[in-house]
Amino acid sequence: MAWRAASGHGAPSNRRSVVDLGNGRSAFVKIAAYDYRAGWLRDELRIYSALDGQPFLPRNAEIDGNSLLHYDVRSDNLCLQEGTAVLVDWNSACVGNPVLDTASWLPSLEAEGGPAPHVILPDETPGMPAIASLLAGYFCARAGLPAIPQAPHARPLQLMRSKTALPWAARLLDLPPPA
Repeated sequence: MAWRAASGHGAPSNRRSVVDLGNGRSAFVKIAAYDYRAGWLRDELRIYSALDGQPFLPRNAEIDGNSLLHYDVRSDNLCLQEGTAVLVDWNSACVGNPVLDTASWLPSLEAEGGPAPHVILPDETPGMPAIASLLAGYFCARAGLPAIPQAPHARPLQLMRSKTALPWAARLLDLPPPA
């Protein structure tokens, strides 16, 4: 069994790790860094247990992979240079499933007047419902959090992306569109 830090989240309130179980399986582990967070994690476990088996949970989203991910692709992190798009701002870089970079960019692309996500990543893309629901949950969960003084644009961008990601995930999961 081997532990490794989980990438993609730098908040110090929880320690996140992935445990490789040695049989081709892995488990995500979240450990409260502060006493007050331990109660929140118990609540989270209770809610996940009550929702077990629901199709909207991103439990089967394939995030593992061997590709270098930017993990924050959006228009303000793209620079056009001599007819080529160059990604900037690599502070969220990690290794994982390459579909995640494209899928996480698509909600902002559509919100800024580009094509709908399914035009770029067809519904038949392996694991697409799980990945879309994972992203919708991520953007929706963060959009309503308090503003970040050092990054005041973050919450409005997450809200903008959630307004595309949530209907995308609902459509892929055959759920009614959000009101």
